[in-house]
Amino acid sequence: MKLHWMEVYGDTSMQGLQKTGKYLTDSQYYSCLLTYHSTRPDFWILCTRILNINDTFKYLLAIRTYAISPEYFVAMYKAFDEIQKNRIMFNIVSGDIHPSEKSIDDIIFGKENFDTIEKRLDYTNEWIKKVFSILDRQKQVRPEIVMSGSSEKTLQTASLFADYNLCMLNEYRQDKKKFQKNKNRMVCVGMTIRKSYEEAEKFVDNIDCKTDKKWSIFGTEKQILEEIDNLEKDGVTDLLIRNHRGDHQFELIHHLVKKYNKSFKKEN
Repeated sequence: MKLHWMEVYGDTSMQGLQKTGKYLTDSQYYSCLLTYHSTRPDFWILCTRILNINDTFKYLLAIRTYAISPEYFVAMYKAFDEIQKNRIMFNIVSGDIHPSEKSIDDIIFGKENFDTIEKRLDYTNEWIKKVFSILDRQKQVRPEIVMSGSSEKTLQTASLFADYNLCMLNEYRQDKKKFQKNKNRMVCVGMTIRKSYEEAEKFVDNIDCKTDKKWSIFGTEKQILEEIDNLEKDGVTDLLIRNHRGDHQFELIHHLVKKYNKSFKKEN
């Protein structure tokens, strides 16, 4: 199983991303997901600036299809690939708009094409087809694509165009068969590691958003490794790991991932 890191609560300045990169390379993560928000600096540009040729993980950048044209996306990807090959992949999302974002409210022309999730899903389907047609025409290698979501339309689009489908742990457990059409099934989990199961559960139970527990795995290092093994037996091919807000012991997660990856390589 490939393990990926999702940077949510860490320092995402250039200096912070460089520090995180050292952890990710040392622990041998496959990728690091950086999310999108219309009011934040662009991670694609920041990652290009701090790119370290000695790092081994890939930047997994979230892309909202309505925020960038297929033509410009391809141009950006080709430029990054010239700097260092095989260091970037993309999480293509139709876009759940955060209440604090107003980027669609005053979009220049075409607001009626993006004002519902269904319309954005339709647009995403056409967007990715256009991206691949440009890449193929230019004989450019396609990047790895992750598509988030659990709707039938998203799963169908992912099965046609994406290398991975991404969903939350509770969604996968509710209906595993639903995701079988996708070759690589990436599941997102919140991870908490402590010296005892009770200590870990107490932390998770005190999280402000109580529903987060549904997609969390927690316990001792040994218990977490057993959970990962069980998820792999259940058909999960990739695990996207994030910590919870206020969990300052996230280095325990990186230590576990390093241990898991070393063990995995010995077995293979």
